[in-house]
Amino acid sequence: MGLEKAGWKGFTEIRFYSPNTVISRMQDELLKAARLAAIHTFGWPIGVTLDVDEFRPRPTAEGIFADVTTEHSYDYWMLTKQLEFYTLMSLFEDFRAENAIFVDTQIVRTTEALLYCAGLYRRLGAEGNTIVRFGLRHGGLKGRTLGAASPRPAWFGGDKNPNEDEVDTEVQFLLGTLESRLVDLVERLCAPLFIVFNFARVNRSVYDRIVNEFRQGRVT
Repeated sequence: MGLEKAGWKGFTEIRFYSPNTVISRMQDELLKAARLAAIHTFGWPIGVTLDVDEFRPRPTAEGIFADVTTEHSYDYWMLTKQLEFYTLMSLFEDFRAENAIFVDTQIVRTTEALLYCAGLYRRLGAEGNTIVRFGLRHGGLKGRTLGAASPRPAWFGGDKNPNEDEVDTEVQFLLGTLESRLVDLVERLCAPLFIVFNFARVNRSVYDRIVNEFRQGRVT
């Protein structure tokens, strides 16, 4: 159906690929890996796989894809045989509040996306020296206010964003270094998003807490 036709204003776009892998997998192998890599800690997982006929992943000549539209969210994703992944998702915040971005939610989602990437690639045979190029884009940001889903203070200096409608950030890392660099990568991907909200910066301790709690299977 598409994001705009489904009535969602904001979106998150995640994309990743490896420029140095020569791995190629068949569509059924991609689907099995996608199911196993999904992280069920926060809402519907990135790369959600459902067994409902209209929403189940489908094979194409190049790989697999799923297009899931409900009253709660929009999720589209695709994975090619050469391990290129792309997803477009409605913002979780749009189901919870009007014109908001939540610091803790975005840190959680970014952590999930990186861990999903690593889990997916490992299940498809990628080794530690695999280079990963990972991009994160947020849209529909103009006019939103920075806040938090949790009642805990999670940011400082945040306010409304009257100007910028999209923020796009990319990082590169070796697959084998992800675990040790996870907090740093999450901060590098999220900080450019938060800064457009009146120069907001989030303390490193907040990243540490949220990322490590998610690693332990908790979202608070």
